[in-house]
Amino acid sequence: MHILKAFGPLKRLEESLSHLYAWYSELFAGDAEAALVFMRLSRAEKAHAALLDYEKHVVQKNPDLFKSMEMDMEAVDVVSSRIGVLRTSAAPALDAAVKISLEFESSASEFHYKNAIKQANPSISRLQDCLGKSDRNHLDELLEFAKVRGYLAK
Repeated sequence: MHILKAFGPLKRLEESLSHLYAWYSELFAGDAEAALVFMRLSRAEKAHAALLDYEKHVVQKNPDLFKSMEMDMEAVDVVSSRIGVLRTSAAPALDAAVKISLEFESSASEFHYKNAIKQANPSISRLQDCLGKSDRNHLDELLEFAKVRGYLAK
């Protein structure tokens, strides 16, 4: 599929994650450390959505420079639907919210879509590599928080 078809669903996914993490930040506002971790995650996902907008703009200006790519858009839709269900469900306990966030941040679908975009054009690859580094930093922060709080199995 052409990369332009992927931007809408991917941006909705990133925005959904941003809203989920912002909600978690509000839910756990009484725990300053937890609220800060979730707010950082929310801001990172918002930045990812903005990067997708920028990439879409670049592709729209030069669509012929981008080759087809393979991407499982159904997996993106499944993750987006799951986030929607979480947002309409009862508020989770902090440990559950951390575990859910770890699952999303380390999911294969997020890794896969970023690599699929990189396949479409090498110039986009550098942007995605920067995004990947940011993702790893936030995942590391979340893992450290979970470890300190005792939310991870020993």
